[in-house]
Amino acid sequence: MTSFMISQFVGRQLPDDWLNDDCVFCKIIKRDLPAHIIYENDLVVAFLDTLPIRPGHTLVIPKAHCPRLTDLKPELGAALGQAMITVGNAITQGLENPNLNVVCNQGYAQAVHHVHIHLVPSPVFGKENEPPEQETQSDTVPTVANIMSLERALRDDLDHDEAVSIADRIRSKL
Repeated sequence: MTSFMISQFVGRQLPDDWLNDDCVFCKIIKRDLPAHIIYENDLVVAFLDTLPIRPGHTLVIPKAHCPRLTDLKPELGAALGQAMITVGNAITQGLENPNLNVVCNQGYAQAVHHVHIHLVPSPVFGKENEPPEQETQSDTVPTVANIMSLERALRDDLDHDEAVSIADRIRSKL
């Protein structure tokens, strides 16, 4: 059923003023870049993050390009919230982990300037994904570049075969 729902929105014409040609998320919306789509309707799309914090890390975005959450039109904000709940439920059920981290950065630490909500399955301690010990540098003031570099270094690229499996598990619960 989910494949049918997603296929209804593939190829639909979007208003010209919705997209930004330089935005990586807009390129995903236009299908100019590949993504493991989890959920889609007329206003939003959700897909697996290509640099996940943990397996199942999903981004929920409005189809209209909007750099800041505080500039989002109310109807898009409502659609984003509804999709976040729908996809969040599918993630927790599909991955059998009831806990999520939900994050939306604006400006600071926002790598892609297109509103997006991160839905990240919480770690399950005592299993295979305990966090590594990390050194702290309390005497240095972090810059955005330092934070982005550190975040990138701590993550692995999304494996295609694993992504297909995870996406199938999540979509089966929609």
